[in-house]
Amino acid sequence: MIERPLLDVAINGLPGYGSYGTHPSLHQVHAISGPVTRIVIHADSGSEQELHFPIVKVMGPDRKELALDDIVANVTLTSAHQRHEGSDIRRLFVTSKQLTSGKEARPAMTILFKPGVKVSVLRLVNRGRLGAKARHVCLSAYHQGKLFLSAQHYNPKDVQDSFIGICGRYDVALPAKFSAGWQARVIADLHAKLSAAIEADTCDLDARELISLLPVFETRPELSDFVLTATAQLLLLIGGKRLVAHSQTSSLCPRSCPRPRGSRLSSTRPMRSPRSGWTARWELSPANIRSRNRASSASATNT
Repeated sequence: MIERPLLDVAINGLPGYGSYGTHPSLHQVHAISGPVTRIVIHADSGSEQELHFPIVKVMGPDRKELALDDIVANVTLTSAHQRHEGSDIRRLFVTSKQLTSGKEARPAMTILFKPGVKVSVLRLVNRGRLGAKARHVCLSAYHQGKLFLSAQHYNPKDVQDSFIGICGRYDVALPAKFSAGWQARVIADLHAKLSAAIEADTCDLDARELISLLPVFETRPELSDFVLTATAQLLLLIGGKRLVAHSQTSSLCPRSCPRPRGSRLSSTRPMRSPRSGWTARWELSPANIRSRNRASSASATNT
């Protein structure tokens, strides 16, 4: 059951809920386990828009990825961007080229499979930046005209349940009665306990859960200690514990996650001491990100 005051704090506490990306840990994953004849991917954002459709990866019964050219019979769009004029939409799809709709309220892509295709998992991959439009993507799967899967990436009840679940795992108490200021207190308590868990290396949130806590849809998010700590943890989950970043510190922000614009990430050995200068090479950790961000801010202020 959705409780509106609780849903409001869940939406504010999970500003990045529904986002997904290119790294396997950030894919939208849907279990199918059976034959499929058609899937439809559409956006349900409530306003007219152009939609960059996600890349679709199809796993067979043995969990191995199937070649799209072997299993896809046809692909159609309810509307197509002008740059696709005269293009073979199916060919663009099976070669994982970007497909974009025209501007409409409910842009949709329909994928028809060849007879006998059996699927275990569908993976949706969001290429490029984590745009807000992408979280409104919905998926429907059919077999011989019968709907057997309907998934909404941004479902209000799922947002509320996810927030309650994370709060429960980190002993964040939700008040029995709602009062003025309680939302900010709950979110602040959650951020403090998650930050402590990350520093103690006891945080068990996966990449999708972590990114849901980050303001990935904001153009210029506030780089609070929690945002920097959670971003570092997310990068470490994706890149590994020995990740070293070559980056201008001020460009490290959740919106550009997992790879900041103008930076290069590698898994080489951590440096014992950073180079001097505005652009530095440094071992990636929550504490280092926060300290370098403060140092950069102080330097800019003094200048």
